[in-house]
Amino acid sequence: MPTSIPQPKTFPASATVNQAFQLTVANWRNVVKIAWVWFPLTSALLIAHGMNIPTEGEPPRGAFFLSTLLVSAVGAFAFGSMAVAWHRLILLGEQPPWINVKIGGEVPRYVGRALLASFGAAGVLMVCVVLLTLLTSMPQVIPGSPPTSQGAFQLIYVIMFLFMMLVVARLFVALPGTAVGRPMSFRRAWEVTRGNAWRLFGGTILVSAPGYIFGLLANLIVAEWAHEATASRLLLLAFLQCVGFLAAVAWMSYISLSYRFFVPDASAN
Repeated sequence: MPTSIPQPKTFPASATVNQAFQLTVANWRNVVKIAWVWFPLTSALLIAHGMNIPTEGEPPRGAFFLSTLLVSAVGAFAFGSMAVAWHRLILLGEQPPWINVKIGGEVPRYVGRALLASFGAAGVLMVCVVLLTLLTSMPQVIPGSPPTSQGAFQLIYVIMFLFMMLVVARLFVALPGTAVGRPMSFRRAWEVTRGNAWRLFGGTILVSAPGYIFGLLANLIVAEWAHEATASRLLLLAFLQCVGFLAAVAWMSYISLSYRFFVPDASAN
């Protein structure tokens, strides 16, 4: 008898997003525990970096490049430390310590894999953009080639960007496994999420939307005077950092729940 091919499970994106927000709110004390050291530190570094941004017509100074590297490095380890603690809370029930400054163990592996997935997908996008740019320049290079409209270029770019985000949404399902000591290869993540790419992508958009919307509103409201008053700029940076962090925690909850859905025994020790 022919054997039937098992159908992929349908990922409940909207229900997972709702549960992610509920978990974030219900565990607000743990949100404070994982962030109270990192949040002020990264906020202060962002403020210092903002003060080193050159004005229009001014060449970048050494302090600007140094602060850029420092913000990037500290931000990456802050993200990894908080994400690992949060995944372990959601998946293993492990309470985070009150002083969450872990930068060893699973943290560097988590950061490395997150960067690998992001840069890998972005690299594919950049190659496609270069090829697309060459194609759009063909009418100038090869006489008689049909012209390529700017609208078509933008449409193709949007399609490629969506493809990149679809890839990232699937690969990031592997990250919680790194945090709980059960690493999952990107190939395995790709296999278990087959048939659910758009649902994962839609859930990612939904869970991230509130932070981006509030940040955009704040930016629009104070954009005119933030560059003139230092106190206003600091207030804007602090607000954007806060809403961005809360959105990041909700996203951490979302991919924790996604991992648990695709790996049913993920909560086992």
